[in-house]
Amino acid sequence: MTTLQPDLKGAGLRIGIVWSRFNEEIVRQLLTACDKELVELGVAASSIDVVSVPGALEIPVVLQSLALERRGFGRRYDALIALGAVIRGRGAMILTSSARCGARASVASLPAALHAAGRFAREAAWLKRARRIATLAHA
Repeated sequence: MTTLQPDLKGAGLRIGIVWSRFNEEIVRQLLTACDKELVELGVAASSIDVVSVPGALEIPVVLQSLALERRGFGRRYDALIALGAVIRGRGAMILTSSARCGARASVASLPAALHAAGRFAREAAWLKRARRIATLAHA
């Protein structure tokens, strides 16, 4: 059996990071950890561009813009990273925001970078249905 090992060498890569200022304290910690890990993997600090947006709904739009930027004849970035935190109990917008973020991500044609947003939206919808069924069963 052949075992594939990931190539975790970041030398020469250009990375774009988009982070949401909503739940800023948590997301700043994610951003710091992400930046630290990228540098440890060999990505030059000068090759990491960071863009902040007000909330999760703006992330896909900015990612699409970054994905379409050119550097000569090639793409400007080798990888794009989205960072955000949606916490339950912070209003009724949670399911709507995550679902819209996932839908806009697919429109932005960045399924690999934003797979987590769509997955979260599906899991949140499933969890909501499961809670409704459990409530009806106990009524």
